[in-house]
Parts: sequence; structure tokens; C-alpha cells
Amino acid sequence: MTNLPFYWVMIILVAASWGVYHLVSLPELTSKNFRFQADTKEDLIRACHGDRSQAERLINHEITRKPELSYKAAAALALSKLRDDLR
Repeated sequence: MTNLPFYWVMIILVAASWGVYHLVSLPELTSKNFRFQADTKEDLIRACHGDRSQAERLINHEITRKPELSYKAAAALALSKLRDDLR
């Protein structure tokens, strides 16, 4: 058969499943404060080199173009378009 006793195989399987479980359920990935919920307005202001009025104008422009957008969605869209223009 094999050179490994059955209990060593079981220990390895349990350790591997424990490791996979803890990799998948990291607290950073399950917390609501993860980076995916970034403050897009602040990112937009940084992209505008600190010019808050320009950032507000860009957000308002996106809201004017698409009134159904929320403020955060408009900020994200404005940031995306600004980054595309800077390329």
C-alpha cells in the first residue's frame, strides 16, 4: 500500500481543510469596512489635486447627465472618467 499511516493522512487533510477555511473567511474580507467601500469623493478630490470645487462640478455634471444616479455613483463615475482622461 502506502508508506504513510492512515492517521498522518487524516491529520494532513484536517490541517489543509482548516487552512482553507481560514483563508476564505478572513475577517478583512467579511468586514463591512473593506476597501471596496472606498470614499470615492475623497479619491476624486485627490485626483483633482485637492480642488474640491472641481470635484463637485464633476459630480454635479454626472448627476445632470443621469439624474437617476446616487451621489456616490456619480462620484465614482466622475472619478472613472477623470482617470480615463488623464491617460
